[in-house]
Amino acid sequence: MSMLGHNRPPLADLHADLAQRAAAAVGDLSRATIDDDDDAAALAEAGKHARRIAEEIEAARKEAKEPHLQAGREIDAYFKSLATPLDAFVTECKRLIGGYQARREAAERARLAEEARLAREAAAAAIEAARSVEQFEEAVSAADAVDAAAAQVEAVKPADLARVTSGGYAVASVRETWTFEVVDAAAIPRDYLMLNEARVRAVIAGKHGLREIPGLRIYAKRTTVL
Repeated sequence: MSMLGHNRPPLADLHADLAQRAAAAVGDLSRATIDDDDDAAALAEAGKHARRIAEEIEAARKEAKEPHLQAGREIDAYFKSLATPLDAFVTECKRLIGGYQARREAAERARLAEEARLAREAAAAAIEAARSVEQFEEAVSAADAVDAAAAQVEAVKPADLARVTSGGYAVASVRETWTFEVVDAAAIPRDYLMLNEARVRAVIAGKHGLREIPGLRIYAKRTTVL
């Protein structure tokens, strides 16, 4: 039997009388029969007596456990007081870095888009300047390559553009997950009613997931990872 605390007796010693009364209240019902109202009344009284003792046991349990619960609450409160400022600090770090990452991604996409525009203009000029079938075909092939490269630029993941590195190592990145919020419940198709969030998350997940569901705003939720 474990001890409740220093210099405190075991539970069995503290509640010996309650344990004895509980054991005495439990009768052998294996051969019990009820033939009349008196038999039923006697068994009902025995059951009520057992229930009252069970209620005493529950009250004693709560009383015995309360100091431990209070100690647990005090422990939780103490360590939460230490962790809360740290959690808030980390959240603010992520917010500030996330803003920088968004600006960096926008600037990088603008730079890549400008490079693609200039490459397309150069390819178009080469086609215009072609003076032979061979030159024209070469210019067209080069233009197709430029279009393919531009398409790849548009498909670059945010994580690749927003990753923060230091000393050759990534110190902050972006995790992109698709989520949603209800904007017009009346417009949501019956297939998505009640609202089956698991199904919605499944159909919008991934790069090629569903992006339009009436009544929902589907958007990419980004989380900065440190």
